[in-house]
Amino acid sequence: MQVDWVVTCRYAESDGSVATIVGAGIDVLYVADFPHEVGIMVAVRLSAPFEEVSADQGHQLIGRILGPDGAAVRARDGSAVAPLELDLHTTTGASQLVPGWLATPLHAIGLQWWAPHEGTYTIEIGVDDEEPTLTPVHVLEGST
Repeated sequence: MQVDWVVTCRYAESDGSVATIVGAGIDVLYVADFPHEVGIMVAVRLSAPFEEVSADQGHQLIGRILGPDGAAVRARDGSAVAPLELDLHTTTGASQLVPGWLATPLHAIGLQWWAPHEGTYTIEIGVDDEEPTLTPVHVLEGST
């Protein structure tokens, strides 16, 4: 299983196979001043051969926010922030509508972090040991 794509957005919801995405592609967040808490949603589409989404297969989605310096962001009090970890599995197996096609589950995920200063933050999302997908988000002081 791998990350097919990640889309930043203002709002997203998904039932696992289709998603509603509002404000797709937003990549600049404005705040009144720093430090400041910021948040964004992402729609994430995964892809895998159908055999990898059977009832006995499990995967783990892992997400982190990296600061402008490339290090994982820290909490308001300076402590380490645990990465986002989602266990992906099905108890019944998935049904395949078109034989031979990939399974492509969709997930909507809300992310929030403490931004101590202006800069480009990076959303890092991966599955299992696959290379993660990197998505930049610019956090700036000011207004739209």
